[in-house]
Amino acid sequence: MTTAPDGLLPEWTPQSGVLLTWPHEGTDWRDQLVDAEACFALIAGELAQRTTVLVVCRDAGHAEHVRRAIATAGGDPRRVRGYRAPSNDTWARDHGPLTVLRDGRPVLLDFRFNGWGGKYAADLDDGITRAIAAQGAFGGTPLESVELVLEGGSVESDGRGTVLTTRRCLLSPGRNPGLAA
Repeated sequence: MTTAPDGLLPEWTPQSGVLLTWPHEGTDWRDQLVDAEACFALIAGELAQRTTVLVVCRDAGHAEHVRRAIATAGGDPRRVRGYRAPSNDTWARDHGPLTVLRDGRPVLLDFRFNGWGGKYAADLDDGITRAIAAQGAFGGTPLESVELVLEGGSVESDGRGTVLTTRRCLLSPGRNPGLAA
């Protein structure tokens, strides 16, 4: 058996769970909330048949509503873990942590998230990873804050040391004005 080298893990690495931030009337989904929640429930229901689903909810009432929706969609409620944190939107892929290996062990990196260069409000989303980590969402996996603005969906790795992103994402003045190409 070979182990992955230290660095950013590729997205096809086996995972212990999937993070979702559930839509609510305070998100961009407010005008299509019924349809958005139905879609999220189907996604979470499928996931919860196979893996742990970590769901970010506004409050206890929202968490119970979400748990019922996932169960109705066929998800195993024992695999759903709800965490409370306020959110602006639902893009967990962009505001959630990135996993790297360091000395062969996983470490979660919490980059800053500013709503795609300030296009949208993201102050609440930027705090989600820290908030749910404080609630035990990631168990004993270390979490490190990184002051660089980076959306998780804007970076790819092959797990062997190659990392791809774009200047437009990483070096835009709205994200990291002090960095230069």
